[in-house]
Amino acid sequence: TEILPMVKVSGNHLIAKTLKEEGVDTLFYLMGGPDFDIVMECQDVGIRTIDFRHEQAAAFAAHAYSRVTGKPGVLTAASGPGTLNLITGVYTASIDCSPMVILGGASPVHEISRDAFQEVDQVGIMQPLCKYWHRPTMASRYPEIVSTAYRQAQSGRPGPTYIDCGGDVLYEEVEESDVFPPTRAETRTRPAAESAVVDKAMGLISNAERPLIFAGGGAFFSGAASELERFVNTTNIPFYTAPMSRGLVPEDHPVSFPAARSTAMREADVVLVVGTRLNWMMNYGRR
Repeated sequence: TEILPMVKVSGNHLIAKTLKEEGVDTLFYLMGGPDFDIVMECQDVGIRTIDFRHEQAAAFAAHAYSRVTGKPGVLTAASGPGTLNLITGVYTASIDCSPMVILGGASPVHEISRDAFQEVDQVGIMQPLCKYWHRPTMASRYPEIVSTAYRQAQSGRPGPTYIDCGGDVLYEEVEESDVFPPTRAETRTRPAAESAVVDKAMGLISNAERPLIFAGGGAFFSGAASELERFVNTTNIPFYTAPMSRGLVPEDHPVSFPAARSTAMREADVVLVVGTRLNWMMNYGRR
């Protein structure tokens, strides 16, 4: 009986392999350690890698990628100051509800609290900005955790997710046969409104004298552009699109009012809010 040799792979390889299986085609980064070989392994599996001269630029590029494609922007940076330089871009993605997966190079897990090279509590810093975070302690769990982070970035309200990649775990080698890859999430769940609530909203709109539509980034990431435009054309209700959904319905549409938001909101008797939060632009929902 022929005995096949054991094939060992590193955490870096498992990350790249899982990203490829999830359909990732681009990785944004600034070269550094200990995540150097995440980039190399991504190149080996056919993922395009784009290097930057500052981590903040890489984060904003990943954000822009998510805006253009609707898919999570994936990026990596070195431990300590490298990952901390991503913060402004991650914050922007968080408030804009843009999907993003951050692979932060980090000090060895087994040296936490020993003043390791460029050691800082990156998880604690990223937590307020991210929907999901994890610090793997075993390389064999990278497929599970990377897949979960990718899925969480797109589920419900989209946003950034963070994986703290300790150097010791990245370079740990495990037998490939002992790693069980997760099943790729092929579908994304969509929230559905209760029919009674929809009927009530339509009743309010039908009886309104000065109705308005206010659409936000949720209309973009849910892929509702055509439905929104069809609704505007059918009802002929004036609409305003927030910056994150600008262009879903052409700005030169006859019932668009991009420059008169305050006046229109003040004089409207019913406002249909689509895929956005009642933030400062909406005076927090107060009249």
